[in-house]
This record gives sequence, structure tokens and C-alpha cells, in this order.
Amino acid sequence: MKFLSATTASLLITATHALASAGSSGDGSLGLCATFFAAFITLVVLFQFLPALTLFLGILKGIFSSEADQQDQEAVRHNRTTP
Repeated sequence: MKFLSATTASLLITATHALASAGSSGDGSLGLCATFFAAFITLVVLFQFLPALTLFLGILKGIFSSEADQQDQEAVRHNRTTP
């Protein structure tokens, strides 16, 4: 019985290593669909970067602008010339 258990355990360990390494083709390249998917994700990230950068610059402008500049912008927005 001990011999049978040891043989079964060694076969399972060997088979597990063989099955884990059998899926590798060795060339390391992506398929056509995977390449298109990676390009699509890259485009999504790039197109989301532009509005985020615009928003960030607007926030910085609002933080570092002076009170007089804000009053001037409000006057222009309401089409007034006197405060």
C-alpha cells in the first residue's frame, strides 16, 4: 500500500509539472486580436488624458488666480464694465 501511494504521488507531481509547462509555445508574440485590443486600450487612455489635463490646468488656474482676475472674469461673463 505504501508503494502504491508513493507511486501515485510521484505520478501526480510529475503530471502537474508537465501540464503546467505544456501551454507555452515559445515564440512570445501576441496574436492579431490581442494586438488590436492593446491598441484600443492605449487609445482610450490617451483620449481620456486630454480632458483630464484640461481640467487639471483649469483647477490650477482657479487656485492661483487673484481675486481681481476673478472679478474681471465675472464682469465679462455678465457683460458688465463696472464692479
